[in-house]
Amino acid sequence: MKELQQGICLRSAQDYDDRAIASLVKQLGQTLKPDRKGWERPTIGFISGFWLVAMLSQKALALALLGSMIFLGIFLGLLSLIYWLNPLVTWSDYWVIESNGHLIACAKLYEGNSTCELYDVFVVPHWRGNGFGAALVKTLIEKARYPIYLACLPNAIGFYEELGFTCTTEPLDAELMRRLSLTNSHYKKLGLTPMVRSGNPFPQP
Repeated sequence: MKELQQGICLRSAQDYDDRAIASLVKQLGQTLKPDRKGWERPTIGFISGFWLVAMLSQKALALALLGSMIFLGIFLGLLSLIYWLNPLVTWSDYWVIESNGHLIACAKLYEGNSTCELYDVFVVPHWRGNGFGAALVKTLIEKARYPIYLACLPNAIGFYEELGFTCTTEPLDAELMRRLSLTNSHYKKLGLTPMVRSGNPFPQP
């Protein structure tokens, strides 16, 4: 554990942090989605469903479609509940920053057979500008035993360059590319860029 400021500490994640980490990762994922207002998607879905029902001439078919929509809504709701109750987070790979009992930042270092990978670097917007993201990444750099790969959006390249990472055009293993989401068409459109840091004096295993 390392105290960054009074009441704010940087530490490795514990098992009881899993839900808080899942919440931070969810917030990070929302920043990577298309910029769409919260009401827009359900409104579009409602209007589409309404017109489909209106176009059906037989009452039985209309009721069947309405029932299917209700069932689908219940099913998706249950899936969301299951995810919340059992967040799929490998908490032991994370380091977090805690302020008065609340997690305000996280980052994950995954170690493979010959590479390390950096994921989920996220600081709650209200706490940005205090160097917490850099502190997390520097800590994980010290923990890494192999070159560290990551994929980031163009607006974050400068941040990682200041921490010793460089953009790379080297051919990457297909599985590594998949894990870094470099094969994801949505992220490709956003300009996701692979970077690597290989100059660390890695400790011997």
